[in-house]
Amino acid sequence: MYQKVRPLFLLCETPLHAGSGSDLGVVDLPIQRERHTSYPKIESSSLKGALREDFEASDSTNFIAADGKEYPINKGLRSNGKGVDIREPLTLAFGPEGEDSASAHAGALGFTDARILLFPVKSMRGVFAYITCPAVLHRFERDMRLVSGWEDFSISGIPNSSSFSNTDGNFAYYFEGCQAEIPGADAAILEEYTFNLATADKDKVKVSKKNLEEVALGTFFSEILAMEDDFLDAKLKTDILIISDNDFRDFVEMSTEVITRTKIDNETGTVQKGGLFTEEYLPSDSLMYTLVMSAPVFQPEDKRNGCLLKSEDDVMSYFEQGLNNKVIQLGANATLGKGLLRTKLLNGQNQENHDK
Repeated sequence: MYQKVRPLFLLCETPLHAGSGSDLGVVDLPIQRERHTSYPKIESSSLKGALREDFEASDSTNFIAADGKEYPINKGLRSNGKGVDIREPLTLAFGPEGEDSASAHAGALGFTDARILLFPVKSMRGVFAYITCPAVLHRFERDMRLVSGWEDFSISGIPNSSSFSNTDGNFAYYFEGCQAEIPGADAAILEEYTFNLATADKDKVKVSKKNLEEVALGTFFSEILAMEDDFLDAKLKTDILIISDNDFRDFVEMSTEVITRTKIDNETGTVQKGGLFTEEYLPSDSLMYTLVMSAPVFQPEDKRNGCLLKSEDDVMSYFEQGLNNKVIQLGANATLGKGLLRTKLLNGQNQENHDK
């Protein structure tokens, strides 16, 4: 079905609440989580809806089709000799809406659930550090091998579960220059927990791909994401700690932001009855990723109203040009500045394009 796959990285600029609805647990409004791991996630339906809304609200633009020709797309106008209505490619790419949408045709774009990749945790030194674990890295490696042009992607040196079986306490792998390291102690303190640092193995976790130089994991994230932020680029390059799967699960369950919210009764000036609740957020600076998949459009050419989208390359090009690595909003509390995500679509063909 889908013939082209590219990864889309999502960096939380502000706390994110992609909610799962009410719950009988400690938190009234928890975030979405994977059932079998309890890792935070964003449902593909939530992600697709947010992206579609952003495309609907986008300004008029020109679309460069796979044949290299540039065509005008005029927002809000039916085809009138000046261009193509932006609603037509939007419908072909994301799918139709309305009563007849189920029987009309499918959208040519698909998305997987967004998965956690790097999770920020408060650190005694360096303010905060990123944590990940072998289970997350192995899954990321498998997912990247589905990407067009990245079938030979590999992460070598990922520690196995026995590497963390240490009677001296918890410990973590880290990279040269990590700001979380306590000088002279070979340790890092995350929240209230101390982790002994595996200094002998700190440079062994490498990322490789055919025709690319093998680099350390942190360097890969820094260079491939290229957020054009010196602080963040340096943070990604050095301040990543690889901890055990169990420790990682505990942090992503216990170190999210839980905020108590109230609704005030205007007449009494006090909390309204039933108006006190708690809400969970994925913290700022969390890094997630999803796979964006494209297929040839499912609408016959004679019914496309002159729309230029045809092949999977056209569809992916339309998505890339419309997204343009900008900031989108996802989840609840948009009026409170929550859920702002910086996007980065990775090119699937060659490294030269990645660095542009």
